[in-house]
Amino acid sequence: MPENGYNTCIWIFFIPFVLVEIPSNLIMSLPRVKPNIFLGINMFILGIIATCQGLVASYGGLLALRFLMGIFEATLPAGAALLIGEYYTRKEQSLRFACFYTFAVLGPAISGLLAFAIRNMNGVQGKEGWRWIFILEGLGTVAISFFVFILVPDFPERTKILSPVEKAHLLAKLKRDKGDQKLDVRSVNWAKVFADYKIWFPYVIADHAACRLAC
Repeated sequence: MPENGYNTCIWIFFIPFVLVEIPSNLIMSLPRVKPNIFLGINMFILGIIATCQGLVASYGGLLALRFLMGIFEATLPAGAALLIGEYYTRKEQSLRFACFYTFAVLGPAISGLLAFAIRNMNGVQGKEGWRWIFILEGLGTVAISFFVFILVPDFPERTKILSPVEKAHLLAKLKRDKGDQKLDVRSVNWAKVFADYKIWFPYVIADHAACRLAC
């Protein structure tokens, strides 16, 4: 690994992570795409890629895996946020998003302690401790992905977890709050999307945060 190799491994992850979120949600919103299948497959592949980071044998291979990890990890928070927005009114969303991002912050706090403990496996099966961090956490992600296939619901108008009466009540409540708005890839005005500063401003913030983290 070159002198600045560690920093490169960090920031190369954020390039696809920032760019993939919007296209990912557009794909998940397609009529024939089911959120549980889409998110479950992405999480399964993410776990495989994370595991492979513990088995990689070259710096170039590590960079490639980090880039791929950014692609597949970007789909998960973006997709979860989209589902929250689809199931709750604007007033109800604030608490749900607060809980969602709180758990996202708690994750790294716990993972640091877990990684410290796993490093004690240094030398097991002839592998360094840092490799076991990626291998075990990657396999854990693969295992959890199967729960995504089972537990993540479809969009409100197609879900099977609600009775017909419950579904009608939910859709009526959402319509009163949001009207008939619905993300439809076929009706997106791409020129207007890419010209909207509200789309690009969060990207600039995310890129700046990624650069600060890498430095």
